[in-house]
Amino acid sequence: MKKFTLSLSIIIISLHLYAQGTHLPLGNEAYHILDRLEIKSGVPSPFHSSLKYYTRGAATATRLCSTR
Repeated sequence: MKKFTLSLSIIIISLHLYAQGTHLPLGNEAYHILDRLEIKSGVPSPFHSSLKYYTRGAATATRLCSTR
């Protein structure tokens, strides 16, 4: 019974863990493109312009929502 509760608690705890997303490498051309899209669309980005360490998913989601 003790092993079962330990196994069950480990499974439940692992379901609440979140993984770190992949980031755009610094110096990537995507940063320039994201800046230009922000300027052209006129929609402010949720990112601060001096913080150049975006996750790929956040950058994609932001630009897809702002271009519609």
